[in-house]
Amino acid sequence: MVSDFYYSFSPVELTQKLRTPEVAFTSFRLSDRKVNPGDGGPLKESLSNLNKIELQYNQNVFSFDISVIDYAKPEQNQLIYFLENHDKTWLQANSGRTIYYFNVPPGKYTFRVKGANSYGVWTEKKMDIIILPPWWRTWWAYAFYVLLFGAAIFGVDRFQRHRLLNAEREKNREKEL
Repeated sequence: MVSDFYYSFSPVELTQKLRTPEVAFTSFRLSDRKVNPGDGGPLKESLSNLNKIELQYNQNVFSFDISVIDYAKPEQNQLIYFLENHDKTWLQANSGRTIYYFNVPPGKYTFRVKGANSYGVWTEKKMDIIILPPWWRTWWAYAFYVLLFGAAIFGVDRFQRHRLLNAEREKNREKEL
């Protein structure tokens, strides 16, 4: 006895598990020179382990190399980025995936990167960036300026009082003569 078997399926019932791509910071450069962790620079450990980079005021020209890791159709991966407190809108990364910033003023920033795979699934990665002010623009320098200004006012006042007192004594001596 032969029986006929039929198989049927509905394409709607098939679901494709959409994998989230990974966004990775692959390198960091200061003035177009690659910075390695632990060489006395701002990277204390690997970029993949960091969530904050602290820079000096004169280290305000920097760049990141970034990868969107998804192997389905890597040529269709997308990358956009935004430096909070600096950029006005999200920007599209170039095909080389290197993002440059020039002459960023001292302050606190959050560098946000979003990557998408060929299926349109997005993921985001963040890095806090702190650019310290020069020593002459720190709170203790401003406190010193206030003290210096106060000392100058005090010195001028004391000098004027001493001069007026000497002038008064001179007048009194002339009257006695």
